[in-house]
Amino acid sequence: MYEYSISAQVNNMNCLSHFTPQPTTPVVTSQPTNLPVSPPTTTGLVYPVATVVGKSSPVATFGCSSSTSHQAVDMNTNPLSCDIIGPVYGIEISPYHKQLSIVRNIRVYSSKHYPARDPVTYILEGRTDSGSPWQFVAQGDFEWKSQSNPPRNGSRNQINSSYESGDPSKTFTVPVSFPVLTRAYLDYKITLTTRSDPAFLKFAEIELPGEIQADVTTYKAEDAFSYASDTYSASGGGMYVDLNGPGSYVEFTNVDGGLGGSCALSINYANGASSPRPIDVMLNGQAVGTLAIVNGIVWGDMLNEAIEATCAPGLNNVVRFTASGSVNVFSMTVYKPFQMPNPSTANPTPSVSINEFC
Repeated sequence: MYEYSISAQVNNMNCLSHFTPQPTTPVVTSQPTNLPVSPPTTTGLVYPVATVVGKSSPVATFGCSSSTSHQAVDMNTNPLSCDIIGPVYGIEISPYHKQLSIVRNIRVYSSKHYPARDPVTYILEGRTDSGSPWQFVAQGDFEWKSQSNPPRNGSRNQINSSYESGDPSKTFTVPVSFPVLTRAYLDYKITLTTRSDPAFLKFAEIELPGEIQADVTTYKAEDAFSYASDTYSASGGGMYVDLNGPGSYVEFTNVDGGLGGSCALSINYANGASSPRPIDVMLNGQAVGTLAIVNGIVWGDMLNEAIEATCAPGLNNVVRFTASGSVNVFSMTVYKPFQMPNPSTANPTPSVSINEFC
């Protein structure tokens, strides 16, 4: 039995992740560490989409007496029209998927008429839940500010865009990029100003390309079935399962695979031995692969390793970790990319891919 200090739990429970955007597949790269690290600003896997706000997302305007707010994110060139009544006006969007996301840039499509009503400046804010205050994200000008009459889009035309680019058959602003942003938000607020019309705001569509975080569920090891093992209390709180040696295992049942498909299984563990102690992973009776289970400096170092798998839908998954040597297991986390209720070329259903995971 080994004791775990509070500081070890706080400092090593979370690893610092680094994300490299890809066209359609999320990639998280990270390096396990035995040294204290700052908590990451995002957790879990993420994947890129044409816009983090889909066509089912509720949209509300502010500073407008009337508007066609839902047409701001309907993936169509039907315009949002706002009758301006205040000095500050714009839209608030609550993405339908209810997942945290990171916005990488902003694109606006022009309406069919009235260039004086085009938005030419923006202030982007975000919040992590409906009860939190708005936090500043970015602000700036669209290139339309220096154009008196940019090309127009027709009405009622579907928009087919991607993470990398707006719809090439449509007219939209040059994307204003925010590549260094790392903070994830749930809701977004965009304050806009028009070119010259003080009474009306009008545009066809607004997109916020970025990455949406995967759905995450964590299961405690002490609640799972274990064989040839012992369960202990950690001095800093919580429990862990000590897999005593070769052949011992911990098995998680009723694991939620969401709608099924690509997923990732991450184990939170401690290995204070002088060498790695690999663990074999099985999902629903089938071998998935082997985790290295690298060794820490001391038994108090808590690390994470993950492996890609294919989950069955719903609570129909059984995950077993079988040890080759003594390892202490604290929990398992399952990462599932949620599936869009409105599939389209602009928001393809993603898969999960892992290069490295800490």
